[in-house]
Amino acid sequence: MGNSAELLVSIILPAYNAERFIAASIESVLRQTCPLWELIIVDDGSEDSTANIALRYADLDRRIRLVRQSHQRLAEARNAGISLALGPLFAFLDSDDLWAPEKLQRQIDTINSTGADLVYTDGYVFSNDDSGDRSRTCSIPIGQYSGDEMFALLATRNRFAVSSVMLWRWCLDRAGRFDATPDHFGAEDYDLWLTLAGQGARFYGMPDRLIAYRVHEQSLSRHVELMINSTGMVMRKHGLLDRSEGRRALRRYASVALLDEYYICNRNGNHDLAMSFIRQAWASSPATLCQPRRAAAVIKNGIMAKIFTT
Repeated sequence: MGNSAELLVSIILPAYNAERFIAASIESVLRQTCPLWELIIVDDGSEDSTANIALRYADLDRRIRLVRQSHQRLAEARNAGISLALGPLFAFLDSDDLWAPEKLQRQIDTINSTGADLVYTDGYVFSNDDSGDRSRTCSIPIGQYSGDEMFALLATRNRFAVSSVMLWRWCLDRAGRFDATPDHFGAEDYDLWLTLAGQGARFYGMPDRLIAYRVHEQSLSRHVELMINSTGMVMRKHGLLDRSEGRRALRRYASVALLDEYYICNRNGNHDLAMSFIRQAWASSPATLCQPRRAAAVIKNGIMAKIFTT
């Protein structure tokens, strides 16, 4: 494992048409208190100025490298960066997310002190450019988990963001990296965590809120039908849909994802579309929407949306 001062962290940042946010993501790496890192930016065939922005940073800091490839989507972009990396530790940063300055150093200290194979952190979820919004957190499972324990947690849904993860190189070598199967697009990280948990990897969830996860109009998490289908395919791959509990979990996941779209549409004044999402959420899992706090939030959101747009 070694002393934390000796550990190079290889950061993989895939980017596709990310000109709007990528500079902020790179800047959050440059602000890290840990100086021993390399940032490999994989431009996945962008058609905007993403590569030019990344190249300017690479020219300014030799720890940053830009790799360009034809558009092959997220898993292949991450895998391309992994194949070029030099460090024993890996971290992943999506091109629209942000890190707190102490993120890498705290994770290095934690992965050494706990003996974990993979550590992840809590963080904030914010919309568009409002990175100062601290009202919504990622709500992760905190503490130490064996592979079996984490697999049981992951059996219901993905539990942490890829931008919050640090793990050892050997984990990626043994797991076979990110599965680029088209049906898994958008849920490749969920698939990798399940694979590692099934192989007995040790996980540790840090309570520190060290990432800011951005949700915006073009973000992959907003493609709700794609995410539901991909999540279902990953669950099927790992045998989670062979049991009724797994099928119910997928319906709950779909209901919550559709409910998020309901809130977003109401906030944007698109009430007709919001109602279509709430109907789909109800069809997926009525019991999920009937939970008292969630039902109250749905009703309040709908009333407030009507008041402020009439």
